[in-house]
Formats: sequence, C-alpha cells, structure tokens
Amino acid sequence: MLDYGVRDLGIAKGTMLTAVMFSMIATGVSTVLCGRLSDAVGRRPVYAGGVILAGVWSFALFPLADTNNFWFILLAIVIGQISVGAMFGPGVTMFAEMFPSAVRFSGASLGVQFANILGGGLAPFIMVALIESTGATVSVSLYVLAACLLSLVSLTRLSLTVKQDHA
Repeated sequence: MLDYGVRDLGIAKGTMLTAVMFSMIATGVSTVLCGRLSDAVGRRPVYAGGVILAGVWSFALFPLADTNNFWFILLAIVIGQISVGAMFGPGVTMFAEMFPSAVRFSGASLGVQFANILGGGLAPFIMVALIESTGATVSVSLYVLAACLLSLVSLTRLSLTVKQDHA
C-alpha cells in the first residue's frame, strides 16, 4: 500500500508512512486480542475469521485508498491489519501445536519462515506486477482472495489431519 499510495495515487510518502505506522497499532492490538480469543474458542475459527476478513476487505481496500482521503486510507489499512492480527494471534500457537514436542520449535520455526518468504516476501512484488500488467487494483484483490481461499482449504485440511492424528 505504501508503494501504491505514493507512486500510483501521488500521496506524500510521509502521509502514507503515517497511515501505515498507525495501522501497526491495530496489528499489535488485534494480535493480542485474537490470540486470547483463540484460547477461548479455538485457534482455527479465529484464524479463519482473519482469513475471511482479509479476502473480503481486499475489495474495499483500494476503493478507500483511491479517495486520497487520509482517514479513509487509514481505515482501509487498519481493517486490513486487523485481519493480519487475527491470523498472527492464534497462528503462532496453532503452528506449534501441529508438531510433536520433540521437534515443535524447529518445525514451527521452519514452517513460519518459509511461509513468510514465499507468501509475505513475494506479495509486494506480485502486487506491483499485477497492477502494472492489468492496470487494475481488482487484480490484486483477486490475488488476495485466491490466497485466502488457499489458506481456508489448508486450514480445513489441517483440521482433518490433526483430528486423525489424535483419534
């Protein structure tokens, strides 16, 4: 969003950095709250809620940013970051719970690091390439939606695997 706001919308870099900085507060708060919520209702439902919010919100994110209004941009990024926190909060524990105690930390660590490289590391480049090649931000929203659908399928498969392992 920083690159899109500055390069494509012509918003001052300082303005976009301010919006991103404030949105990180939402990430921190939602990570803690959703982690706590996942202790009460389960990891997968909270994680799935974050995934669904991210997939749906990706279609509101760009229209709000396209207004060039700081408050709408802030709202767009904050809600997006809340979805990230809803995945981060229960995600770390959920990943650790996937492995037996003898390899729990190394298994979870390797899984998270590879996911960050492949998912998070490539996503900004993919976003820029999609906007440049299609000229439309909806292509990025469709990419995010596809990633979210893949996450939901994986989450479902994880639920089946964990149930079978403990049965």
